[in-house]
Amino acid sequence: MDRVCYVLATLAAVRGFVGVAPRRGATPRRALSVSEEASESSALVQLRQRAVTATGVSAWATQWWLDRRLEGLLARDGEAYGRIATRLHVEEGVARSALPNVENVGFAHLSNATFDENVAEKALLELTRRRYAARAPVPVSRSQEPGIRGLLDEMRQVAFAASPDAQRELVVAVLKDLATPVLPVFYRLVVAGCRPSTANGDPAWLEAAARRLPLLREPEEAPPPFYAAFLTAVVAPLVFSYLVGPATINRRADGALGGIVVTRCKFLQESGCKGLCLHQCKLPAQQLFNDDLKLPLYVKPNFDTLECQWSWGTPAPP
Repeated sequence: MDRVCYVLATLAAVRGFVGVAPRRGATPRRALSVSEEASESSALVQLRQRAVTATGVSAWATQWWLDRRLEGLLARDGEAYGRIATRLHVEEGVARSALPNVENVGFAHLSNATFDENVAEKALLELTRRRYAARAPVPVSRSQEPGIRGLLDEMRQVAFAASPDAQRELVVAVLKDLATPVLPVFYRLVVAGCRPSTANGDPAWLEAAARRLPLLREPEEAPPPFYAAFLTAVVAPLVFSYLVGPATINRRADGALGGIVVTRCKFLQESGCKGLCLHQCKLPAQQLFNDDLKLPLYVKPNFDTLECQWSWGTPAPP
């Protein structure tokens, strides 16, 4: 059932792929006036109430229009969107997972999640733990805890003994090991649209063959292809869920596609540690995508709700 829900969410995102995402020549973002925000808030609350009471095609059409209005508001004025989306969530019962973005959305009550690891996730966590212990700059004692809790125990040992930079480089190295030498080369070429280069770790034969392909870009000279952020957001929940928990596709803070939200971060909930989150999750993930895979990534954890927004195509602030 979870896989079915994920596919449906993906289709819903595709439905809005050419919707309100900012385009070249589009109207620039503009803050709504107080009266405009009040009018928009009232209209969206009425739409929500009609969507709840309507049936059949009418309910679907009303919900579809509410979704499009929220996406348009997010693209125009993120702060006004946050206040109105908070009202819809807290007062009107709109689920956070149904909102296009939750970075600035307040909350009423959130409880801890229970994470059940399947056979594949247990195997991936075991492999991650072995690579982590093998690459750690300090001796790591094997934890008796299974799964993610055991990995976090071992990460704490490194955190107490190694510098933040060493922690970050360790996790980046482990992620590269898990990706194998093939996947980064494939990703940079097919998804990020980068011209192969031996400086990035690409094979020399591929660099020579790609010289005849004019459509490929130099990462420092041109932005990624229009599909790169969205395609990565579609695949990412399937790849990273064993470490961070379930995630759904949503929109970035600028209203464009290319984001996911981890609804309850397993890493953060089980560790209860902002330092581990920062130095052994957020910063390594950003570095891996920015420096090695050539697609900007901004990871923004919410330490109050334990949600985490991942936005591809958005550079992380310095």
